[in-house]
Amino acid sequence: MKGKRGMVEFRILSTLEVRVGGRLVPLGHTRQQCVLAALLIDANRPVSADRLLYRVWGDRAPRRAFAAGAALLLPVVGATAATAATPSASMAGDFNSCGYEPTTTIRLRSGPGGKCSAIGQLHRGDSVTALQAKGVWYKVSLGVPSASGLKAGRTGWVTKTGLRPNACMQLD
Repeated sequence: MKGKRGMVEFRILSTLEVRVGGRLVPLGHTRQQCVLAALLIDANRPVSADRLLYRVWGDRAPRRAFAAGAALLLPVVGATAATAATPSASMAGDFNSCGYEPTTTIRLRSGPGGKCSAIGQLHRGDSVTALQAKGVWYKVSLGVPSASGLKAGRTGWVTKTGLRPNACMQLD
């Protein structure tokens, strides 16, 4: 990668290193290095917030981990955050590639309708991927376990208005 001050090299096979113009760049503390390494796995591709959080913290991500992850990364190499269109404007097959987060506590249902049985609850901070749209409903899948104990991979239906798009992060 070419930067303003020369070639930028990321070395990840042994000790994590970043060199700009041949000079070693200080990377900060261990958690910052972990965030950088987690992003380098998918270099030149957007990384969803839930994937980044899972790679860095596993099942024990702090409630405000996304903000913490961004704060850890920015001093090291810089990042670009981008969001897709609002969920209500999305059409089937045109989903945010980095998933969605509930705006408040919402019910995960067995089908696309308020009369369908509730499977569980999703809370702010949980992250889901939209699989299908039907009217005002999205069929979603959990990428990582939810705060309420739903397992990763669990699918169900939620209203589009109860979701907001996650931000994608990628290296410049």
